[in-house]
Amino acid sequence: MIRESKILTDSTEWIKKRREVSVKNPALYDKYADGRHWDKHPTVYAEHFADILAQRNFCGLIVDVGCGCGRDVNVFGTRGFEVVGLDNSRLEVERARDSFPFCFMPGDIEALPFAEEEVGAFFAINVIHYVDSVLAFQQFKRKLRPGGLLFIHFNLRIVAADGQVDLVTEGETIEALSYGWICEEERIFKRVDALPREHTHTVMEKVLRKPE
Repeated sequence: MIRESKILTDSTEWIKKRREVSVKNPALYDKYADGRHWDKHPTVYAEHFADILAQRNFCGLIVDVGCGCGRDVNVFGTRGFEVVGLDNSRLEVERARDSFPFCFMPGDIEALPFAEEEVGAFFAINVIHYVDSVLAFQQFKRKLRPGGLLFIHFNLRIVAADGQVDLVTEGETIEALSYGWICEEERIFKRVDALPREHTHTVMEKVLRKPE
């Protein structure tokens, strides 16, 4: 398990963000938003995807959807990839622009602001359970070029320290969303976040390829 370090942050920013954007599962978002613990999530997932892309001599545009503070965009950018960070919160976009010298823009995962088949790879972690997943996957498939890759995390379960189950994603749902894609990699792991109160994610990580 990966345990998040404890940090102290001003909660007014996430309150502003919550008022700014609409999310699916708002009660879940509100429960764990205080403290912005997602800013301290490890970058190992972006680093792993960057390794996959480098091994394939990838050339093209990477889009980090739900980029937040921009930490993963920074991973791709410093590795020399062309990358754009996309978030539906202008507050997050401004924060990312102040932190990293890469391209960040406001945008909606359910209506991606890219031309059809323009994107070479999407990176989507800790986001799909907050949006209309069917619409998001339709957008991924439309905007990815043939042979393009989608790196995505599905939260199978999110469980609070007291045992309360906050989120369950059924395997049938993931199977339906993944239908028509080619699965390049898949693994399941657990991650423990300490803030704002301890909770455990059981995550299914997939690397999906759009057929040629």
